[in-house]
Amino acid sequence: MGCDGGTIPRRDELVRTKQKPEQDIVELKLTQNAGYSRRDADKGDEYVDLRASKFICPVVGLEMNGKYRQVFCYLRKCGCVLSERALKEVKSEVCHKCAKPFEDDDIVILNGSDDDLAVLSARMELRRAKAKSEKKSKKRAADTAEDGVKKVKFENGVGSKKSTAVNGGASTSGAPKNSEVGTATKMLLPEKARQCYSIAKDPNTSEAFKELFTSHPKAINQPKPHWITHNPLFY
Repeated sequence: MGCDGGTIPRRDELVRTKQKPEQDIVELKLTQNAGYSRRDADKGDEYVDLRASKFICPVVGLEMNGKYRQVFCYLRKCGCVLSERALKEVKSEVCHKCAKPFEDDDIVILNGSDDDLAVLSARMELRRAKAKSEKKSKKRAADTAEDGVKKVKFENGVGSKKSTAVNGGASTSGAPKNSEVGTATKMLLPEKARQCYSIAKDPNTSEAFKELFTSHPKAINQPKPHWITHNPLFY
């Protein structure tokens, strides 16, 4: 195994990154046949069932041995393998084995004929086109939302351009007005902080809360350091 340059990569370079799961590969969930037993050696005086299968349909009990025209399918949503007879006789919108919901397009025939493969290929192309269109619509919606957020930020920011009509004519001024001065400060700082607010002078604050700060008279006369800068090894 090598690249176009002729170098052969090492194994640690190949497994360095985490392997991503394949989206088009579904792990099948088969049902074990309780009556199946592995044969080590055949005896001459006993009956040997050569058609015994290791897996069966969990609903009707058909064995996956290919003896009759038995079509087995699997569901793309869960990967459970069922027989076509079970899907036709027991109508349901959920899987008979794991109770996971599925649609008719999720049914995939195993070892199907040429006609079945043509139908499955057409369904696959439709699913890919639908997924591609949904991806484009989500990206378009995300871009629209991002543009709206940028527009709101620009309108609320300092120095936004506004148009005013003067003597019947429109004039655009990019210079900030007096009402716009300090807009950034108003957005970042609360009302109390802009007015040189002090907790020690706030009549609505409790005395226990005021004692936590160095502006309190008790904190000024206290011989120990402040509780934030207090050394845990200081006694």
